[in-house]
Amino acid sequence: MTRLIFSLLSSLIFMAAASTCLGEASLPASSAFEGDYFNPYAVSISNSRVYIVDSENTAIAEKMLVGAVFSAVTATDLKNLFKYTEFNSSEMLQRQASDAEAYAKTCEAIFKAFPNKVREQRIAKAHRDYALYTRQIAVPLKPYLIQVKVYSIGTGSFRVTLYGQDLRIEHGSLGHSGAANTAYIVVFVEREISSAGSSASQAR
Repeated sequence: MTRLIFSLLSSLIFMAAASTCLGEASLPASSAFEGDYFNPYAVSISNSRVYIVDSENTAIAEKMLVGAVFSAVTATDLKNLFKYTEFNSSEMLQRQASDAEAYAKTCEAIFKAFPNKVREQRIAKAHRDYALYTRQIAVPLKPYLIQVKVYSIGTGSFRVTLYGQDLRIEHGSLGHSGAANTAYIVVFVEREISSAGSSASQAR
């Protein structure tokens, strides 16, 4: 009886993991690139490298940008924006790589249990490639302050993608606001950027 219960629980765990792995929208932010293959020319940046500027510090952020959409920031700028936060590029990258590797292990376990689910095998390899890419990034990372559009930060999340030297930020949230609001984030990237843009959406 105990063995039967254990077997049933194991199957349920695998099925739950499989549904998470199969859903594009359910991919964790740390491994948020779309599709079944890692694309080094469209690299996702995990939430471990994205910091939201508190509303009480938006005036400081506005002054730093001086009308621009984005700007590189210094260690002093970071202290002014995030007074008590310590930033460690190695830790950010370690978390991004570790999360991707953990996700790959989940997909590999599903494929091993259900060999007909070949897509999990491709997704696992994509995350392994993403983790390998991450571990090869040189530190320190380069912080950029960026003005973005959001509807509701409290009910949403960011998807940040680096296309060469172009940084794209998407924010999706729940709600029914009439117009998007302005917010500010700092993103730590692996190379200098020449442009940045943002978009926002909401699901009711």
